[in-house]
Amino acid sequence: MLRLYLQAAGVPEYYIIHHDARWLLFYRRNARGLYEPIPCEDGIIRFAVVPGFRFRLEDLTRQPHLEAMIEDQVYAPFVLPRWQRDRQAREQAEQRAAMAEERAVAGERLAKRERAEKDALLAELTRLRGE
Repeated sequence: MLRLYLQAAGVPEYYIIHHDARWLLFYRRNARGLYEPIPCEDGIIRFAVVPGFRFRLEDLTRQPHLEAMIEDQVYAPFVLPRWQRDRQAREQAEQRAAMAEERAVAGERLAKRERAEKDALLAELTRLRGE
């Protein structure tokens, strides 16, 4: 009965999500307007209504933490994108700061070496002049 109402309303996809995996159902309208199961490829359901949205069926019951989803190829494109951009910006800033620190340390080493060379040359000059 529900299916007839959904068809009449023109609903392109519908999902029944239940704690019992036997009742996890995902349907999409085909070209004839009839509902057929959305294919599950490699354990992943991909939706047409929201392009790019997908999830692993097992994750409905496993319920991974957001931190894990952010790092997961399946979820990374759409889970907390702003947070991911901010994190990436922070990481890039940290890399730039580390590189700047490395350059500063290298510059200090070079300056110290040049001072030592200068002191050695002045000492040699003083010795040659007999002072």
